[in-house]
This record gives sequence, structure tokens and C-alpha cells, in this order.
Amino acid sequence: MNDQPKPKSTLEPFPLQKFKDFCEVLKVNTKDFGRIPFKLLGSQQYILDEIVKGMDEGISTFIILKSRQLGSTTFWIALDLFWAFMYPGLFGAIVCHNEELRDNIKQMVEVYLANLRGEHKVPKKQHNRYRLILKNGSSFMYLVAGTKATTKGLLGTGAGFNYMHASEVSAYGNPEDLKNMAAALSSRYPHRLQIIETTARGFGEFEEMWRTASEEPKLIRTIFVGWWRNELFSFDKDTLEYQIHMPDGDKTSRSPMDKSRMREVKQLYGFDISSEQMAWYRWKLNDPVNGCNGDQSKMDEDFPFTAEHAFVSTGSRFFANQCITDQMRRAKSQQFQPWRYNLGYDWRETVLEPSNPKRCDLKIWEEFNPIGRYIVSCDPAYGSSETADRTAIGVWRAFADRLVQVAEYCSPMTSTHQCAWILAHLCGYYRNVRLIMEIQGPGQAVKDELYKLQRDLPTMFESGEQSLKNCLGGMQQFLYRRGDSLTGNVFFQFKTSPEIKHRMMTRLRDSLELDRIVIASPPVLEEMKTVIYDDGSIEAEKGKKDDRVIMAGLANFSWLADEQYRLKQRGMTMEHARQLETDRGGEMLKQRIVLNYLQEGKIRDPYARPYGR
Repeated sequence: MNDQPKPKSTLEPFPLQKFKDFCEVLKVNTKDFGRIPFKLLGSQQYILDEIVKGMDEGISTFIILKSRQLGSTTFWIALDLFWAFMYPGLFGAIVCHNEELRDNIKQMVEVYLANLRGEHKVPKKQHNRYRLILKNGSSFMYLVAGTKATTKGLLGTGAGFNYMHASEVSAYGNPEDLKNMAAALSSRYPHRLQIIETTARGFGEFEEMWRTASEEPKLIRTIFVGWWRNELFSFDKDTLEYQIHMPDGDKTSRSPMDKSRMREVKQLYGFDISSEQMAWYRWKLNDPVNGCNGDQSKMDEDFPFTAEHAFVSTGSRFFANQCITDQMRRAKSQQFQPWRYNLGYDWRETVLEPSNPKRCDLKIWEEFNPIGRYIVSCDPAYGSSETADRTAIGVWRAFADRLVQVAEYCSPMTSTHQCAWILAHLCGYYRNVRLIMEIQGPGQAVKDELYKLQRDLPTMFESGEQSLKNCLGGMQQFLYRRGDSLTGNVFFQFKTSPEIKHRMMTRLRDSLELDRIVIASPPVLEEMKTVIYDDGSIEAEKGKKDDRVIMAGLANFSWLADEQYRLKQRGMTMEHARQLETDRGGEMLKQRIVLNYLQEGKIRDPYARPYGR
């Protein structure tokens, strides 16, 4: 039995009744009913209930992921003003993503102040676009984070706050702004409160914040507010909209996706979605003027059923949105080992060191497996195009039915000879590999350096230093065969012409849609969202990058052309290969097989653990 006393909270509970009394005297402007008394919607009541419960548990930071059009802004401004009235001397900040929202919030504050009376009102001393100062000493700063990544991330520097309301944070151009604001927030003020609310807007910094905060429920409360919590999002059964979208009433058939999502809502949140609500959802999804015109991805972004559905890829054009979203969810859950190359003036001086995950240039998702067959794909800087200014190298494990990314190197600081050294290092570690490389432009220089390295290896080391001499022994070159050639012309490596690139990218899209390629790197998927088909060309839209996409396309091209058929002949599907690994005793046996092989060849192998472990 645990007899330890409960830790004392430095936070005072939420004054619920006083807030309800305050809301009853407010008037709000609504798009559907004009100016009316403020009455909490179901979505707003749910937010309030969760905040009250959280503060009772000593939680002062709340991250709210919401659907659109829930009336949440009117609720937040009511809470902001109430807190300033309730606690004289409050130092607060309302942070917006752009000036338009800032001006709308300021106008809403004016409406509230103009309609408050008696004990519920504290007169204002000053109110402009930058701050609200009340006569009880409380004040709010209006801050604009901006939506461009060029912002410096210094928002709130030099200030201190004990209340913060950050709105639409997923649109902030620099995530450091929010971190800077949070650092300026008091950790001791008994009425401190931090509200961070937004719609999802795809994957990004907010999605990472949401997932991290969800793992710390004792310190931060995450609140998801689905569209179905707003009772106004429904059509009565006698309305035309209901009869069009639910022609058989409650017995109208649901699609498999609708059934699945309704079950998820019930399991996760204990909420039953009615046929009246589904009529509204179908109307909103399909209406070409007031809705999403059949765009399910847009509907998921604006009106998600669950928190997981809120995070969808946006902006994809050549590659299917849903495929990128599914891959992104899988990729975000995968752990990797972060490393950084320390490159000198000689290949023998190359050192691979552990690194910070945000600063690494090499990510390893899966280490070398002796029964694995691998493809190493490389798009050197300025190889595939003049805007491809980063060297992108991918390592992929090939199966008969699947191509799986196991490692990635990407850096804008890699010279051609250093690119060759890194390729040699990765090919040496993964051993049983086929190399495919874009040799247009600088790629030819990388290829020449790699050949030079292979040629000079036997003379580079003194007697007994055999380990590096054999590192490229298992590497095979990709051989390109023209599909329209009757003579069977064969070329070493890959040179991208518009026609070949079109074929390569189309094959990559097919593999993505058929789930035959598993991409572990979120940046690859982020780049895929910007790839467009324009006037016969397939490339990233202006100002965006596609280096990693080309790297993935090369690997997929090689897999389909050279490896898949051979692996099918051996029955080496992913399931069969994983079963072989299990049958052979796992990691310890893998290491023993490698060591036995090396001992038989009298080779000392530094690549068995290339990370220095």
C-alpha cells in the first residue's frame, strides 16, 4: 500500500462557477444567428471540462488539437478576459500566426468589453494593436509569430508572462518562437496558464509536440476536439440536406471508412456519432461551394474524426496524398541511430561519430544483416538538376515483395571525392549491395573516384591491413538497359533524361501506391508533397527540393530492374526473410556468422560496427 502523501500543487484550481457567471453576461457575434448571448457549445464545454480537470491535477499547460469552426476562438477570448479580470496584475500574451487573426481577436475583445456590465467588467486603460491594459493592472500583449520560416524565433524576448494563449501554432514560421515564449512563462505564479491551440495543418513541428506531450499526461494535458463535439454540425431529419445524404435515415449504409472511423471515435472517446451528424459530414465533404468538393484529405485536415486523422499530408500533387500520409505515420514511429561523418583529406581518415538526432547527416534504421540484399542509391549534389544542391544517399533492403529503407545520408557540404568515400563506407558495411548512381554532372566525378578507390585499395595499406581492401568486394554496379534497344545496349550507372526520369518517377509512384516501398525518412515524404507534373516534366515546385525523392526513385528503379526477379526466384519475401532471421537465432547468430566468415578470410573488419560501438 502506498502511504506517501500526494505532492502539493503550486497551482490554484479553476474558478469554474465564477467563469460560468462571467460567460452568462457576454454577447458574441455569430455567423448563423447574429449577436446573441454567449452560450457554451458542446465543443467549448468539453474544452472547459478538460481544463478544469487538468488544473485540479496541477496541470497548467494545455495543448488543444481542434477541428475548424468549433467556436473555439470566442471561448478562448472569453477565458483570456476572465483571467485578466479575475487576477489583477496578470501579465499575459496572446500570440497569433498573422496580423489578420490579431486584428480579429482585438475586435472580439472590444465587442466583449462593450457589452459587459457591473461587477463583471474591469475598465480598460489602453487598447491598441499591440496591447490591452486594464485598470486593475492586468495587461495582454498581442504578438504575431508570422508564417514564414525566415522569422528569427525571438518572439517575446525580454518579457515575462504568467498567462499565454498561443493560437494556430501549426502555422508559425519558426517553432523557436513558441519555445521562446514558453521559456518566458512563470513556473510559480499560482494562477499560471498556458494554452496552445491549433488545427493540425499536416505533419510538422506541432505534430511532434503533440505526440511528445501525449506521453507526459501528468505534466501536460493534450485535448483533441473533433468536429462531432459541435452539436451544430448536424442536420435534423426533416431537412432537405439530411434526406439527400441519408436517404434511408438511420438505416442508410455507411462506407467501410465511415464505419471504421465511427468505431474509432466510440472506442477512443466514448462518443456515438448520429445519422444527423453523418448527414452534415457528407454534405460538408461533397458540397462544391460551402464544403470540400469531395476532397477527403482536406476534410480530414479540417474536420478530423480522431487526432490521428488530423495529421494528413497536404499539398501533394504527383504522389497520392493518402499514400504519403500512411507512409508518414509509419515513418514517424520508427527510431533511428544518428551519426555524423567527420571527413578528412584521405579516405583512411574518415570517422563516423555519434551525433544529435537533429544535426546528424547519417540515419540508420536497420543495421547490416548477413542474409540481406541491399541497394545503395545516390544522387550527388547538382546531379539530377541545377537546384539539387545536396548529396542524397539511401540504403535499401530488397525483398521479393518489398523495398525497405534502412539508412540515409544527406548533406549539402559533400564534395565529389567525399561522396565516393561515403559510398565506399556504406557499401562496405552493408556488403551485398548493388550501387545505382546518377552520373550526370558531378556524378561522373564520383564514379571516377569510386573506381580509383577500388583500383588503389590493394596498395593503400601495409601487409596485414586487409580489412579495407575487401570493403567493396560485394558491390555490384547498376547496369542500365535501354528498353527500346534491339541490340541490348548496356550502360554503367544511370543518367537522367526527361524520358527516363518520367519512367522512374512513375514507377516510384506505383510502388508507393501499391505499398511495395517502405520509406523510413520523413524528409523524403515531405519532398514528395512538393513534386508536381507540369507541362511534361516531373519535379519539385519552384523553391523546393527533390534530392531525396530522386534517391528513392533510383533505388526503386534498380529494385524493379535487377533485384526483384532474382529474389522472387529464391522466395525471399519479407515475411520469409524475417522468419529466417528468427530461425537462425537473432542478432547474436548474425554476428557469429559474420565473424566466422571474416576469420576464415583472415580479415579484420571495422565495418561490423561502423558506429564505433
